[in-house]
Amino acid sequence: MEEPPRHCGRSSWSWVQAIEGNFVQPFIQSRTVSLHPATVMMSVAAGASVAGVLGGVGIVEELRVRAGAIRADESANRTAAG
Repeated sequence: MEEPPRHCGRSSWSWVQAIEGNFVQPFIQSRTVSLHPATVMMSVAAGASVAGVLGGVGIVEELRVRAGAIRADESANRTAAG
């Protein structure tokens, strides 16, 4: 675990890490993979509970691939119908 800066107490540093890990990181990941932040938050929590750290990291990539396939399929269906 990273050592907190000297001017911060351990409690405030824990809050900073909690906010960064639970809100900031999913928001940034959601922009990177074009998914809603809540989707990223829930998938990371589910993946981490099932497969640990690797599950939490890998599930976002898996969702990105699946969402891209769904979007491509919807686009192809619209093109074929119209």
